[in-house]
Amino acid sequence: MTRGYQNGEEPVVKVEIDVSKRKMVVEAAYNAEDKTPSRLHLNQVLEYLWEAEEGELEQLLYIEYAEIDNEATKVVLQNIRTRRQLATTTGFKVKPGMTSEDWAALVQSPFGKVSQRMATSGGTAVKAFKVESRRFSPTINLWNDYLTVKLG
Repeated sequence: MTRGYQNGEEPVVKVEIDVSKRKMVVEAAYNAEDKTPSRLHLNQVLEYLWEAEEGELEQLLYIEYAEIDNEATKVVLQNIRTRRQLATTTGFKVKPGMTSEDWAALVQSPFGKVSQRMATSGGTAVKAFKVESRRFSPTINLWNDYLTVKLG
């Protein structure tokens, strides 16, 4: 995708794609760390990878962002939990008709914007957000949020 990865540098975006399940799992999304002049937006990278696996963008149904490490998105998720009086490890769903404040916050979050651009490119729209907290390991009391975006 870019000529910026030389001398053993790590890729900044890692994705698992399952075209038959119409799903992609974004395991790492650090493209903001790519300082090359030709840096692509995350949605451009994801669209390219989906299509490279013979996927039609309009067929993409789920985008899961695993182990969210984006501060702006973390703040949005925490604010929603606070508004809903949920524990920090409690999952939740947000749909357009539920609470406009939560919906607007997620759509405007970094991963919401990426998902919206991808949906638009595929002629669809973001239909729902689902947030789950998963324990990092059975022996460590560390939880990570996973954000699944449903398109359609």
